[in-house]
Amino acid sequence: MSLLSVRDLSITYGDVRAVANVSFDVAPGERVGIVGESGSGKTTLALALMRLLPPWAGQEGGTVTLDGINLSDLPEQRLRPLRGSRAGMVFQDPLTSFDPLRTLGSHLSEGLRAHGERDSRRRRDRALRVLRSVGLPAPEQLLGRRPHELSGGMRQRGLIALGLSNEPRLLIADEPTTALDVTIQAQIMELFASIGAPGPRADLGLVIVSHNLGLVRQLCTRVIVMYAGGIVEDSPVEEFFAAPRHPYAKALNDATPRLSLPRGEVRSIPGHAVDLADLPPGCPFEPRCAYRLDICATTEPPLVAIGDGRRTACHNVAAVAAGEAAGPAPAPPVADTTTSGDVLVTVRALTKTYRSARRRVAALAGVDLDLSTGETLALVGESGSGKTTLAHTILGLVAPTSGEVRVAGDDPADRRGRVRREQRMQAVFQDPHGSLDPRMRVAAAVAEPLVNLGTGREERRARVAEVLDAVRLGSGIADRYPHELSGGQAQRVAIARALAADPELIVLDEPTASLDVSIQTHVISLLRDLQRERGLTYLFVSHDLVAVRELATRIAVMYLGRLVEVADRDAFFAQPLHPYSVALLSALPRVDVPAGRAERIVLAGDPPSALDVPPGCPFHPRCPVAQDICRTAVPPLSTDAAGRSTACHFPGSLPLPKDTP
Repeated sequence: MSLLSVRDLSITYGDVRAVANVSFDVAPGERVGIVGESGSGKTTLALALMRLLPPWAGQEGGTVTLDGINLSDLPEQRLRPLRGSRAGMVFQDPLTSFDPLRTLGSHLSEGLRAHGERDSRRRRDRALRVLRSVGLPAPEQLLGRRPHELSGGMRQRGLIALGLSNEPRLLIADEPTTALDVTIQAQIMELFASIGAPGPRADLGLVIVSHNLGLVRQLCTRVIVMYAGGIVEDSPVEEFFAAPRHPYAKALNDATPRLSLPRGEVRSIPGHAVDLADLPPGCPFEPRCAYRLDICATTEPPLVAIGDGRRTACHNVAAVAAGEAAGPAPAPPVADTTTSGDVLVTVRALTKTYRSARRRVAALAGVDLDLSTGETLALVGESGSGKTTLAHTILGLVAPTSGEVRVAGDDPADRRGRVRREQRMQAVFQDPHGSLDPRMRVAAAVAEPLVNLGTGREERRARVAEVLDAVRLGSGIADRYPHELSGGQAQRVAIARALAADPELIVLDEPTASLDVSIQTHVISLLRDLQRERGLTYLFVSHDLVAVRELATRIAVMYLGRLVEVADRDAFFAQPLHPYSVALLSALPRVDVPAGRAERIVLAGDPPSALDVPPGCPFHPRCPVAQDICRTAVPPLSTDAAGRSTACHFPGSLPLPKDTP
């Protein structure tokens, strides 16, 4: 018997079809993942399940039935008590989901009181119980804290506790791990994995919206793939990853990098996601499809059952199953850019200290690092590790407290120096739309560094056309404003802007974090090509180790303002030496390993605050192999005969778990 039943649900925003004739069921204890590119309708569908859409959204038809109750026909006053008691919601950004002026305890108490619990002592006991159930330590202390006083992982687990506090039958989660570090993602995955397992949540259903196919592979029992507002494939999870039956599902699967494949051996999805305001008359995926037939251009295929509990919407399912049209061939394994051996960036004994409420906070604590011309050095680590502070110090945006930074022998903070005067460094940031002035057309935004250099108008125009071609956009996009660009297009414009001044060094700060996996593949491939063609040097800040493996030549791991490991990429992924590096790599949600097969090292708790750094090795409170010396002595960053640097008293003592390459 279905816990949730959706039938022919259609949602519109004015004339735009956001969700079209969607039908699916969720059984008690089932974990269903909804995947697809941005604009596919995933979030609109999730919000529509509990009628949480904005007033300008219209439900054109269909029903949503939860626990036998038709939610579509209920008036708001009867629907409100069901939100929280029958279905809980977990949203992507916990900071915007909580009231910043109220404590976590008052949020939980309010939800329990709204659903009938009048006794304040029982509300407190239930709040403590649900906080413990989601793995939050010392819940008595957390009840009195406001959202900004909690770490990102604590906030997200607090939001999950809020969704579970009234013991709902269904939990709906919209991108619940997107903004979290991989170690905290692993903790959240462990929590969600308890849904449907023997125990108190055996009959709880889960609907999770995500663009992370690795998380879906490890967590879900069934996958629903959406494109242009409709379901194009509905399949059990293992069958989906073994052999998708819809061309888009196959393309999405093929575009996801895998640690088990050679670097560069992924197929990107051609073209761009369809414009919902201008849908083609036939199959929406037809313009990008390698399996299209003549009928696909005129007739939209229905979603039909094809056996083995699978449904798909395709006119050419047999060809997809047989693999008769392979689409674009994967690129040959990529070779690393040959570095010149000349050191471009030198960092020595670098510290950066801030003051907070009369206390000193060490964002960087004695960092030594070199970056050679033509290489890509990746900075990885959890939030608060000091990655962005180090990158901004190298850019000259942050003045160090002590130590030295030199770029091509020059101080990057010196505005009169060659590096700043000639703009030999540029940056590409995480949010492309936030990096571009919304009032400036693309041509003006790309030309801005050249204006600062005093370049003439005709030369600027020629240079803008050149770099837009270099990032595979063409000059036809020059007159558009940022809001007229897709996320991938906006990030390419940001890269073109960085290229305009012909820099030696580009700092890439999470340049793919906000992009769909298909666009990530395009951007990483583009960055590799530009480096090969122009001899660029990259400093790549990222928490995505799969993207790091695709782009980096060397990896530096940071923890609480210190470097704990520096190694060549291949050596790092073969066997990291620092226990923290091992934990980061093992925590990756894997696409290429069946659920339950990949062993993970789940670190206890969150990273300590820089306000309260533990004595000895900063990692020792979370380290699985810590010994007495780790609690008292800070290990130096030592380099072995193979050129690998590690700050650990017992390097190599924690092996990678099984099935982690």
